[in-house]
Amino acid sequence: MAAMRSPLTLGICVVLAVIAPGHRTWAQSAYITADEPRDQVDLHAQLDARAHRIHGTLRWRFTNRSVVPVQELYWHLYLNAFRHAGSVFMREGGSEIRDRHLGAEGGITITALRLAGGQDLLPRSTLDVGVPNDETQLRTRLYEPLLPGHSLDLRVTFVSQLPEAVARSGFVRDFHVAAQWFPKLARLETDGTWAHFPYHGLGEFYADFADYTLTVVAPADMEVVAGGVPMGAVTPREQQNVHRFSAPAVHDIVFVAANDLRTIESIERLATHSVRVRVAHPPGFERVAADHLAIARRGLAYFSRMFGEYPYPVLTVVVPPHAAIAVSGMEYPTLLLTSGPWWGSGRPLLGRGAAETTAHELAHQWFQGLIATHEVRYPVLDEGLSSWASGALLRELHGSGSGARVGAASLDGFELDRSWALPRLVSPAPLSPVQDFDTESYYRTQYVYVPLMLETIARSWGRDRLLRALGSYARQQRFRHPNPDGLREAFRTEYGGWFVSDVLDPALSRGCVAQTRLGDLETDCRAGACETVLVAHRSGCLPVPLEVAVRTRTGVTRHAWPGSADEIRLRVDPNTLIEVEVDPGRRNLTDSQRLDDVRVFDRVGGAERAPGGASLLAKLLGFSQLLLSLVGP
Repeated sequence: MAAMRSPLTLGICVVLAVIAPGHRTWAQSAYITADEPRDQVDLHAQLDARAHRIHGTLRWRFTNRSVVPVQELYWHLYLNAFRHAGSVFMREGGSEIRDRHLGAEGGITITALRLAGGQDLLPRSTLDVGVPNDETQLRTRLYEPLLPGHSLDLRVTFVSQLPEAVARSGFVRDFHVAAQWFPKLARLETDGTWAHFPYHGLGEFYADFADYTLTVVAPADMEVVAGGVPMGAVTPREQQNVHRFSAPAVHDIVFVAANDLRTIESIERLATHSVRVRVAHPPGFERVAADHLAIARRGLAYFSRMFGEYPYPVLTVVVPPHAAIAVSGMEYPTLLLTSGPWWGSGRPLLGRGAAETTAHELAHQWFQGLIATHEVRYPVLDEGLSSWASGALLRELHGSGSGARVGAASLDGFELDRSWALPRLVSPAPLSPVQDFDTESYYRTQYVYVPLMLETIARSWGRDRLLRALGSYARQQRFRHPNPDGLREAFRTEYGGWFVSDVLDPALSRGCVAQTRLGDLETDCRAGACETVLVAHRSGCLPVPLEVAVRTRTGVTRHAWPGSADEIRLRVDPNTLIEVEVDPGRRNLTDSQRLDDVRVFDRVGGAERAPGGASLLAKLLGFSQLLLSLVGP
C-alpha cells in the first residue's frame, strides 16, 4: 500500500524552494514520500584545510518508525575504517581497491553526545559491538525506551580527520572529499532491528532517508560543492566563506572542497521540472568537463524516461584531479564523483573510461540512490543493475559503437566486456553479500556477469520487456528499501512465474551461463542409410533460446535451438556446406568463448575454426587507456 502523504509533507514538497546563485529558484519535485515522518538532520562543518580536519556539530531529530520501542541507537563511524589498526575495511583490502595504500590515517572522535534536554549519552555509548579491532560502529543506550511514532533530538559534536585518499573519502593536497564524514545513524528496520554493520571494503550504503541541511565553513580561497541545493550566496567571514546546502529526502550528504575548482552548468528539462546540472572540475579538464555535462544531461533524460523521473532540482558532477583518482567513481545522492582522465572525452574509444564512469555513477542515482537497497547485503541490486543501465545508456548514445569506434569499425560495449573479462569469471553468485567477494570476483560478478546476463535477456526476450520490468521495479520500489523480492515481482509481472524460477533466480543465485560449441562432422547411419550431421553442444544452466545458421552454396537456413535442449543435431551436405554458426545475432553474452561457435568448411568437407572475437581489440584499447592515464595535469 502506498504511504499516506501528510499535509505537512505535501506542503514541503510542493512549496519548498531555495535560492541558488544567480537568484534562480529551484523547487523540489512534488510527492516525495520517503521514510515518513523523515528524520531532520542539520550538519555544520568547519574545514581546517591544512590539517585536513573537520570540526563538526550535528543535530538529529530521530523518529522511531518501527513497530516496537527502541532502547538503543546504532551509529556508523565509518572514517574509523581508515586506520592501520586492522578495521574490517582494511582487512578486506578496501584501501587497495584503487591500488593505493593508506598513508595519513583518518577517523571520527565524538566529543559530546547529548539529548536536547541535556542528558549525556556519551557514557552510555560503546564502540564494542562484537566486531574485534573495528571501531566503525557505536552503540548508545537510551535512558528510556522510545515508543513507536515518538521522536527525540540528539546533539553531537565531533572531530573528523580525513585520511589521505585511498578509497572513497579523504584528501590529496588541497582536494578534499568529505564522504562518510559524520556520525550517522544506521537504518532502523520496521520490525525494530538495526541494520548496522562495519564499513566493508566493497560496500557501505544502507540508510534511512532524511531531510539534510549542511553548512560548510572553509577557507576563502577554496570552492565548495555538496549534495543538495546551494542555499543563497556564499557568505564571507574573516578570511573564510560560509556555504549552505539543503538536501531533502536523501540518505547521505557529502561535500567537496578544493582550491581553484571551476564549475560549468546547464539545464535539463524533464517532464515535470527542470534540473540544474553542474560539473565541478580542476584546471585543465575543461574539455572532459563539457563532455561529462553532456552525458549527465542526456543520461538524466534517458533514465528518467526508463526508470522514473529524477525528483531532485540539482545534480552535481565532480571531476577529481588525476592525483585524486582514489576518490573517483563514487555515487552519493545528488552528487557523484566521476573520473577524468584529462585527455578523455564522452565519445567511444579513448574516452570510454570517462563516459562510462559518469553513466555508471548517474545510474546509481536510481539503483540504490532512489530505491535505497541494502548494498552490503544485496550488491546485485546496486552495482549489478547500475552496470547494465550504464551500458544501456551508452548504447542509446553511441549505438553499435558504445564500446569503441575506430573509423568505420565499431565495438559494442557489452561485447567488449564479454571478451575482456567474462572468460575469467569466478564465483560467488550475484546474490552473495559483499563480504563473500574479493575485489576481483566482485568486479567480474557484479560489473561484468550481471550486466551481460541482463543484456542477454534483452536480446533474447526483447529489450522493451526488460526495460518495462526494470522500470516497474524502479518506480514501484522508489524510497522503499526493497530486497530481491521486489525485483522478482517486477519480472514475474512482465515475463511470468516460469521466467523467475527458470531464468532470473538461477542467474542471481548461481551465476548461470549458457556455453555453446560446435562439434565435428559425424556420420550417422541408421537402417542402412547414412547421413552427415553436425552436433552443437550446450552447457550451463541459463536456458537462453538460441539459433544456428547454416550457410551453403544455395543459401542460409536458420534452426531454432530451444533453451531446454542440451544439443542440436543438424543434417548437412558436406559437399555444399560453407559455414555453420551458433548465435549469429550475438544474443547470448554469457558465452566466454566465441571461437568454438563458428566452423568454416572447405570443398571436400574438411573443417577449420574461423577467426573471431574482439579480445585483441579490447586488450589494445585497455592498454592505450592505461598508458594515457599515467600522464596529464
